[in-house]
Amino acid sequence: MIFIGNESLQSFIFRHIQIAGGTDFSCVVEDTGAWVSSPRIPEKYQHIFHLFDEELLLDITKNSGLAPEPDSIFSNPTSSIVALSKIFAGNNSETVSTSSIQIAYCERCIESSLVENGFAHFDSNWLFSSYCEEHNVRLSILKHSRRGGAISAIKKILTGDSATEINSLRKSFEKERYRGLSFNKKQKFENPVYFMPCTVKPLLRWLTDNIQTLKNNRSLEKRYWMRSLLESKFILPHDLEKICIELNTEEPNLFKKFVVDNFMKKKIGYGVWDDTKFSSQIYKVKGKSCSQCFESIGLGICPMSPEIQNIDSRTDDPLSNEILVESNILYTHKVEFGRCKLNIHLEI
Repeated sequence: MIFIGNESLQSFIFRHIQIAGGTDFSCVVEDTGAWVSSPRIPEKYQHIFHLFDEELLLDITKNSGLAPEPDSIFSNPTSSIVALSKIFAGNNSETVSTSSIQIAYCERCIESSLVENGFAHFDSNWLFSSYCEEHNVRLSILKHSRRGGAISAIKKILTGDSATEINSLRKSFEKERYRGLSFNKKQKFENPVYFMPCTVKPLLRWLTDNIQTLKNNRSLEKRYWMRSLLESKFILPHDLEKICIELNTEEPNLFKKFVVDNFMKKKIGYGVWDDTKFSSQIYKVKGKSCSQCFESIGLGICPMSPEIQNIDSRTDDPLSNEILVESNILYTHKVEFGRCKLNIHLEI
């Protein structure tokens, strides 16, 4: 298997479809002659990538901004693997319409890669750059406005030949316009325990019931989230994460007793093809049957929720949010769609 850590996902997919003798590159090259920003492997080619280690696929997908880590300990711990599953193992019979990215490359890097690795590739840093950081030169941009011409040019570039239709002026762009992309977001905690959606209502109720006790703690009374609980009554997942971290430090006995009395800790395994490849620890409400639970309807997808929750009339919009109200506190959470293979019976 040929793998370079800094290669873009688009380049990686293109090269391995070509190596396998495939001729359909529509999943990575738009009909406008640009890269597809969010590739989806058609089912006829998925077997090619099943041969790769899932951790390697995750690394290369993250480099291209397409496998974001969970936003907080109140997010779905399987988020990045769900994204990976959509790309490499989804029901991708039709090309998904997405934003496109101009195809850019550095000729000197291509030459170096051929010498050092025996093959060339397109770097992930070239997706949203105008200059090559290694050689401090402007990147060459393919001018082809049709898929066929761009595919032919990419094949020539990968063999070290120069493409004929290029320029050095890139269209103005911002990463933010490519919705759903996530760059350089690293996990904030080592081995975090994630709070599942069923825990949010009990936690908000407990905070409301114990607000005066918490307010009497001088270390907590001036925290920004204390004002949110008392005045604005508006809480986001990262606020709730901050609250849990600080309560665990400032009111450890009170908070830990609440957690032990109300929640149970489980270890779940998950992956694209192997459901034990990755794992996370989670808190869920004691006595709640995950197979019968619909708590996450207002909070995005819980990895252990019933399969029926994937049936939704809404589009898979990475910017969608839904709201939950408990004890007069407004809590809003990003909606997450999709799932991967899951094993909820792992031992802690």
